[in-house]
Amino acid sequence: MKTNTKTFTSHLFLFIGILSSLLILTLTIVNNGSANDDHLEVSKIIYESNSLPSPRDCWSCYHPKLYHISVAKVWHLLDIHQVKQRIIAAQLINGIAGLLTIFYFFLYIRKQSFPGHVKCIAFALFALNPRLISTFAQPSNDAFIIAIGTFILYYLDLFLRTNKFQYFVLVTICSILAVLAKTSGFIFALAILLVLLTQILIDNKRQPRKKWLLYFLGYGIAFFVGVLCTGEYYKTYKKYDTLVVYNTPIGEIPHFYKESTFRRPGVKSIYGGYFTFRIFDMIQHPIVNNNADEYQLHRTSVWSQLYGRMHFLYFDDWPPGKWRKVKPWIYTVGSISLALALIPTLFLCIGFLIDMKVYIQLIKEKNLGLLQTNFSWIFHTFFIGFVSFIVLFTLKGRDYSFMKIIYLFPVLLTLVVPLLHGTNKVSQLIKNQLWLQVILSLILLTLLSLYVTTLINLIVVLTS
Repeated sequence: MKTNTKTFTSHLFLFIGILSSLLILTLTIVNNGSANDDHLEVSKIIYESNSLPSPRDCWSCYHPKLYHISVAKVWHLLDIHQVKQRIIAAQLINGIAGLLTIFYFFLYIRKQSFPGHVKCIAFALFALNPRLISTFAQPSNDAFIIAIGTFILYYLDLFLRTNKFQYFVLVTICSILAVLAKTSGFIFALAILLVLLTQILIDNKRQPRKKWLLYFLGYGIAFFVGVLCTGEYYKTYKKYDTLVVYNTPIGEIPHFYKESTFRRPGVKSIYGGYFTFRIFDMIQHPIVNNNADEYQLHRTSVWSQLYGRMHFLYFDDWPPGKWRKVKPWIYTVGSISLALALIPTLFLCIGFLIDMKVYIQLIKEKNLGLLQTNFSWIFHTFFIGFVSFIVLFTLKGRDYSFMKIIYLFPVLLTLVVPLLHGTNKVSQLIKNQLWLQVILSLILLTLLSLYVTTLINLIVVLTS
């Protein structure tokens, strides 16, 4: 019986992986170059001038250019001249990054010590997420930082568990690439340094403090030299007196309660932006418009925007063009998806509460050695880092367009274990309640089906 269950689980994993891969590849081929921002323009400048543009040369030129250089090199290598073929090539590069990301999710989830059905649920929720899949189909730099971030977390986990030097080297190389792909990559570097510093402070029986100090110094020097030699940050600093140039206007930090607006209203007050979750308004209006005056209530709530964009592909009504050609029935799909997605969100919250045990024990016993046996704190460090970035970014940007869930995707792997913990806990609680098991299974199956439905609808629209 156990053998049959294991075989079924393996086949289910394979089915989910194949379905996810097919959706990614199909979208990369049929997409017409639509993306959140125009990154193809940057690659075109690099291709035609054989040099890197300055941050002010075009709207997206301020971004680090690992993706854009890669696209231009592929165009040169394959001698691609037609616009349509260039677009497909640029999207296929991201499609490959997407396939690798899903594969690493599979590797990480498969090795976790949880029941097979729990791991299948977690894998499906990530691998079939419409926002994640659609991001890999767009010609933008987001896919690169998502893939590289996943590699960093995967190999850092292996390094800390096995102490093998080759994993440390991979983490270092990937963290340098992360900064060359997107500015948010610096968060990885800071988090890695914090993790290594913590290892020095811990009374570690597996590794002497001297060795952790060498890792800390080695990583810091390698990262600094690598970024200095290969990135544009020093050149940008010399020209603009800042490491990072941003072309979108930013506003003043709002008051806690008193509301004020900036550009297209997003965060109007700290309370409204970060202490609200407009679930009922999202279900009633599963879309956010681009108007400056009339807009949905949930548009001014950061967590509502992140939630809506995560679970409904058409929630942000962007990119323009065919991606916005939506028939009314698809918004019904959106409303149902946003309602049903509360269940896995609840699992995730339960999982985080379970993970909190180690911190409670740490406070009680005042023993840093506890961090040697529980590695959840490491992924929490990265998650908190990126959530803090989103808070600060939306607090200063204030425009609703800053509220993007894709900014959290580079550390999406950090949510795997909490989701597994929460799903497993609920599964254990209802193991003797068949009717609850059936209802829960139907909810999750429906949600996943709606995920796929929106993606298939997008493919049909793009090919029409």
